[in-house]
Amino acid sequence: MKSDVLILVEDPGAAAYASGVPEALQRSGHSACVLAAGHAAVALKKSGQACEYVGDLSEALALLRAVKPRAIAVGTAEHSNAIGLALIGEARRRGIPSIGLVDGPANAAFRFRGVSNDPLRHAPDCIAVPDDWTREEFIALGAAAGRVRVCGHPGRDALYANRDSASAMRRGTELRRRWLARRRRPVVVFATELSTGPNGQVYCRTPDYTLAGTSGADGRTEIVLEEFLRAVRNLNPRPCLVLRLHPKTPLKLYAAYRAAFDGVSRKESRVDAVLAADVVVGLTSVILDEAVLLGRAALSIGPRIREKEWLDGARHGLVPVVAERAAIRPALRRAIAGHGMPSRARVEKLLPRGAADNVARLILEAGRVRSAA
Repeated sequence: MKSDVLILVEDPGAAAYASGVPEALQRSGHSACVLAAGHAAVALKKSGQACEYVGDLSEALALLRAVKPRAIAVGTAEHSNAIGLALIGEARRRGIPSIGLVDGPANAAFRFRGVSNDPLRHAPDCIAVPDDWTREEFIALGAAAGRVRVCGHPGRDALYANRDSASAMRRGTELRRRWLARRRRPVVVFATELSTGPNGQVYCRTPDYTLAGTSGADGRTEIVLEEFLRAVRNLNPRPCLVLRLHPKTPLKLYAAYRAAFDGVSRKESRVDAVLAADVVVGLTSVILDEAVLLGRAALSIGPRIREKEWLDGARHGLVPVVAERAAIRPALRRAIAGHGMPSRARVEKLLPRGAADNVARLILEAGRVRSAA
């Protein structure tokens, strides 16, 4: 069971960031063993990714001893007692180099702090991040610049492959037919996000919100969802509306809004859900970037304009952002009509392929792992 690299993921975002990395390691002559826990295990099961499921720290440590890796890579999770944090500590005790896999800039100060007040208390030997902004977040927290490497986002490679895959397109078309039930209407998917987290106040109404919602709810996602439903009410033709749930979100959380939607998407993969849509609407979820990569229109609705910095595609001008009530309906009309969609060439220039190979190289450099060939 020995492998050169042990990879652990616990959250769906971490699972997406690690996608393609085992294959990239194999292409360079190295073996990898993937461990999955929690919501990441569900995500990997949906995608068909081979992995070992772990239920707790003792199982992860047992596999660490069995695998005897020369390096470990750990995706971050949103809870303070994450298995990955303890695994980094155990690797350090054993003299095994560790690499953190960070999928974005949100909650940087909570990624490696655990139950302490030190944001780098459990930081690994080096950290792979998708972009310069995420790198600067960790440097500002005190991480040495040489320990934080911009690698891009490995999930993009698989998305580009799906965009060019006839079978993926067929799955999207079949799902679209089920949603529409033979009616000819544009399909708009609204992607929810969590309104909770380790830094909970970030996800609730603040005085600088430029959107108010319609019910008095204070949750960031609920406010934007209500503004979206208000704006879509008088669109003609009325689009088919599908509520895409975040993997950690129970449907009951949005029970008050269910009647406004024609369908709910949760069991389907994100790729299939995006390919079945004409437009994907959300806040700052990575699914908006994924929509652009897959050739679909995307629209970010934010409760305040500065949140555009939370989304890669918005910072690059690939995903339009609105933060005022009066701007939402016109932006929806433009998105449904396909106006302003970026070209494939521009998307690939700004969100390039090859990130999985970059992460694999960083892991091998950090672990000084050489091919046996």
